[in-house]
Amino acid sequence: MLRDYFGLDGSPPVYDEADFERRFQVPLSVLLRIYHAVKGRPFFAQRINATGKPQAHPLPKVVAAFRVNAYGETPDLTDEYVRLSASTISMSVRELLRFVVDAFGPAYLRPTTPAELERILERNARRGLPGCTGSLDCSHLEWSNCPKAFACMDQNRHGKRSVVMKTVCDEDLCIWHLFVGCPGSQNDLNVMHASPLYLSVTWGEWPPRKFSYTANGTTRTLLYNLVDGIYPPFAFFVSSFPDPTTEVETTFNRLQEALRNDVERLYAVLTARFHIA
Repeated sequence: MLRDYFGLDGSPPVYDEADFERRFQVPLSVLLRIYHAVKGRPFFAQRINATGKPQAHPLPKVVAAFRVNAYGETPDLTDEYVRLSASTISMSVRELLRFVVDAFGPAYLRPTTPAELERILERNARRGLPGCTGSLDCSHLEWSNCPKAFACMDQNRHGKRSVVMKTVCDEDLCIWHLFVGCPGSQNDLNVMHASPLYLSVTWGEWPPRKFSYTANGTTRTLLYNLVDGIYPPFAFFVSSFPDPTTEVETTFNRLQEALRNDVERLYAVLTARFHIA
């Protein structure tokens, strides 16, 4: 593993960084950043066993966990390369995901800052929709290992077990709202009414009212998200016209649907790059 991707005894690695990113779905710099942050944790730190021999190094554990996350492959398939047991690899995946959530969650899974929100509003205004903070949508993620006790609760309208993920993202696919875990039997409206984003809007906590925009000669301070036609006509939702009759309505529908492709593209990227989802 060191010879292939990291270099050994001063020699360059066999495969370059482009090959590494293609095979692990993340740049080498990201893996090294997480490795240096996690290698001191109790599970990943290298210890001496009862016979006086060193146990597994933290780097193979991190590499194996990234492979499982990237491709959804079983630990038995990965242990042929990193020379670790399937149980150790399974624990590495669990502990690495917990570490990523604890260490990087506050920095990345958070609402937008005023500067970020201002940048999003400026970009969407140039695209033709001032006051838009992003595109909102829900997606059902199939749960292949759903326990039988949850089968009815998590069964969606297609008869498959799933959980619902609701996201809001911008043009760069930067997710600034993520709500996952509702059973697949629920639809977009049920999930929306239970989400923290909806509750923060009804409580007046979001969005901030210091931003304003002008539409049709009226200045407003309540920012909005783009949604599809299933959502109710709330003031912070903007959907397309169900039956456009004028050229203005038809043009607006094309613009609204074009910008809503951001969140549709997000789900395609998530399922394509992170197969464990």
